[in-house]
Amino acid sequence: MEAREEAQSLKENPLPEEQVQDPLYTVIMMDIRIREAREEIEYCTAVRQNALDYAIAHKVETEGKLRLVSDVKQPNQKVNVDKLRAEKPETFTFIQGLQRRYLVEKVREQFRTLGNAVTIAELKKALPLKATHEMFLHRPGEPTVTYSVVSD
Repeated sequence: MEAREEAQSLKENPLPEEQVQDPLYTVIMMDIRIREAREEIEYCTAVRQNALDYAIAHKVETEGKLRLVSDVKQPNQKVNVDKLRAEKPETFTFIQGLQRRYLVEKVREQFRTLGNAVTIAELKKALPLKATHEMFLHRPGEPTVTYSVVSD
C-alpha cells in the first residue's frame, strides 16, 4: 500500500484510541519512576567521578583492555588589540571597517522592521491605563494549560 492510500485509509478508518487504565495513578507512578531514575543517575555520576578522580590521582592509565584518554581543549583565545594596532595598523583598520559595515547593516535592518513589533511592556508605558492597552492585544491562540497530579 502506498503512502497516499494508507493516509486515505487512516482518514476513513482511524486507529482506535488507546485506553489507559487508572490514568491519574499512572501519572503518579511515572513521576515516582522518573524521580528514582534521576536519583540513580546522580548516584552513578558521583560514583563515576569518584572512580575517575582515583584513577587520575593514582596514575592508573590502563586496566585490561581499557585505557584512560585525556582530551585537552584550549580556552578561547583573544586577540591582543593593542599589539595588533601597533604592529599591523592597516589590518586593524580593515577589521574596523568590517565591523562598522556589519553594525551599519544591522542598524539598517532594525530600522526596516521598526514598528512591525511592539512589546506589551512598551504598550503599557505608552498607554498606562489597563483598559486602554488591552484593546490592542492580539491573542492568536488558546492559553497553555499545564496539568499535574498530586496525591492527597
